[in-house]
Formats: sequence, C-alpha cells, structure tokens
Amino acid sequence: MQTWKKQTRDMLGLSQQELADYLGVSRNLYSMAEIDKRQLPTAALMKLTGLHASLTAAIEETKKLKTNAEKPDEKTVKLLAQHAKKCEWQAAVNEKKLTQMKKQFTAAEKLLETVEAMAGNHQDEGDRLWIALQRLKAGKKLQRHGSFQQALLQWKMEQQTGEAGLARQLAGKWRQQKE
Repeated sequence: MQTWKKQTRDMLGLSQQELADYLGVSRNLYSMAEIDKRQLPTAALMKLTGLHASLTAAIEETKKLKTNAEKPDEKTVKLLAQHAKKCEWQAAVNEKKLTQMKKQFTAAEKLLETVEAMAGNHQDEGDRLWIALQRLKAGKKLQRHGSFQQALLQWKMEQQTGEAGLARQLAGKWRQQKE
C-alpha cells in the first residue's frame, strides 16, 4: 500500500533525493519516512503535509471542473487567476509580517541583553522591580516572535506561493485549451 508521502512525491514527479532536498532532510531519512520506518522533523513534515493538501485540493477541483464541462468557461479561468492573485497577495503580506517578526525578535534579544547587563549593577528595590518587568516583557516578545512562529509563518508563505503557482499553471493550461 502506497503511503500519502509516496503519493505526494509521485504526483510531483520528483525523486526521493529531490523531495528530500526540498524538505531539507537526507534522502535516507526521507526514504525511511516514506515507508513509515522513521519520522520526519516537524518543519519537513509541515512542508510535505502542505504540499499534499495543496495537490489534493487542486486535483479535486480539477475533477469537479472536468465533470462540469470538458473545457472550462472564461469565468472559471478568471476565478482561478483571481485566486492565484489572492494567494500571492497573502504570501506578500505574510512575508512582511515575517520580516517584522524577525525585527521584533532581534529587538527583544537586545532588550534582554541590556537588562541582564544592568541587573548586576542595581540593588535598589525599584530598580530590581523594573529589571524584572523588563525581563518579563522581553521574554514574552521572544516567545511571541520565536523561531517556531517564524517557521510556521514561513511555511504558510510557501504554501500560499505554491498554491498561487498551481492556480496560475492550471489557468494557463485552460486558456490554451480554449484557443
């Protein structure tokens, strides 16, 4: 029985090495994960799951359209092109958010460094309370803008970009069929 990982790779027409490179893992690890002998790292699994979901959705949409008509009408092609634009826009918005998130994370790290440097120099109760408050603020910012949240946003961006590409490709093929 074929696993969903293998089905995804087959749908993409990629070798194990090519997909492993895209996921950022070794070919050996990917081949073992494909037969459910090993687990992929979370980031790689998220990328692969997103690809699988996008491909499955595109295939289902294509099946629906094929059952409705042999050649899609102009309205369907326009809707698909609009969907591609929307996905690209969402990816651009998320790219800006990611850049801002990285800046916030760096600023929080600097704040924490500064507070830690100041901590040893102040023994006054008010200073200690202020330092504790600043540590708390920096810790919350680090948590809110940490590497996991950044990776999640990066993954979301990649999914939106991939979905936009698939939609554009499909719309292009349908336009050619109409001509």
